[in-house]
Amino acid sequence: MEGNRNISWDAWGNLLVRGIFESNKDGNRVIIDPQARSIKMISSDNFEVFSLTFTTDPATGYITPRMTLKSGTDSPDSNTIEILGRSIYLYTGTFADKLTETVVSDDNISVWKKGKGIINLDADTASIKMINYETGKEKVLAP
Repeated sequence: MEGNRNISWDAWGNLLVRGIFESNKDGNRVIIDPQARSIKMISSDNFEVFSLTFTTDPATGYITPRMTLKSGTDSPDSNTIEILGRSIYLYTGTFADKLTETVVSDDNISVWKKGKGIINLDADTASIKMINYETGKEKVLAP
């Protein structure tokens, strides 16, 4: 049996729907967009609080999922978590103007605060690198 071009089902009742799906017109809602290949959650004030998309992993070239969770506003004190390929990014502020950022990858952890400094733990070199932006001092601890 077949419906109107974008809706079809088979004899066992398996349903196939093509096109954008919105759970509702306004308020908190979920949007599935096959053109963008994404699933998004939009808050009642039209802010994207969650997205799941495809991306290409720069290290391997593989297509991987990208998941982004935001605290609900695009303000300087908002929080974002992004899971991308083999890394997790946590940051405060907007993407263009981050105030803090923590990156966790398969061999490295890095914590950075704007104007203050950075601490980097590197498993490949078994080292810890610290830079204080206020004093300009850098220190590396290695075996």
